[in-house]
Amino acid sequence: MTKQAVIFDMDGVLIDSESWYFRVKQETFAETDATPQHFTLAETAGLPEDAGWALLFDDPEERAAQKKAYMTKIFSQPIDFKAILKPGVRETLVWLQAHHYRVALASAGPMPYLEMFLKSADVTDLFNEVISGEDITRNKPDPMIYLTALDRLQLPAASCVAIEDSPTGIAAATGAGIETWAVKPTGYMLDQQGADRVITGVADLQQLLS
Repeated sequence: MTKQAVIFDMDGVLIDSESWYFRVKQETFAETDATPQHFTLAETAGLPEDAGWALLFDDPEERAAQKKAYMTKIFSQPIDFKAILKPGVRETLVWLQAHHYRVALASAGPMPYLEMFLKSADVTDLFNEVISGEDITRNKPDPMIYLTALDRLQLPAASCVAIEDSPTGIAAATGAGIETWAVKPTGYMLDQQGADRVITGVADLQQLLS
């Protein structure tokens, strides 16, 4: 079936945020002298926030304390979304709209974070639908966020393609029956075997959908 819509994950797909947030966590844990139990970029990339922190620290009190220290550090140096926008993203979003594709954002993050990205990167008008982790009761790898996107777009899964990067996101998209293309990460490895195709970046879409 001819594709009519593209549904994007955000972190690691549209913006190179995974490395940025990982670095801030490294700095935070060094300052607090904390030792997380699992802490590699490949393990934490693409996980919903609560799941990511649970992976880092078993103890709820330590987890809460480290998260508080991390959030304090984040707000002291807010992320510059324009600076970490991946190559060709804006141009591809413009191309998709010009070619009458429906475009959705389906990210596990909270809506204020997504809205900050859309405004900062000046891409708000390039998305027809935006679905956040706050819009659903079961986050990735559950397919609910993608099923919600399909419902909002009013399109069948076969007419859409999902752009993901992490195993968690790939599982969510494929679980909704959507053809899924994974953006290959730069500087770290992710298991992307569950994807239907691996691409070098969002800019590839212009050729692949033509």
